[in-house]
Amino acid sequence: MQGVLDRLVDVARSTGKIDDPVVRQDLAWAHSKVQILRFLGMRSLTQVLSGQVLGPESSINKLLWSELFQRMTEIGMHL
Repeated sequence: MQGVLDRLVDVARSTGKIDDPVVRQDLAWAHSKVQILRFLGMRSLTQVLSGQVLGPESSINKLLWSELFQRMTEIGMHL
């Protein structure tokens, strides 16, 4: 997801929309969600490496990822 976010920032810069407050707010929102998903992924990885069985949190992570990807696609279309 970080790669998608990086591409969105590049598009915003290249189109001159990076100075638009709404675009900046959308990109900041996406950045925070990407970081949250990164930490949730590390948490799941730690559980697996310590021999624990993943519970419903892995399904929740997938749902959050799907919703984030959909919203980032909408941001990209807006740009």
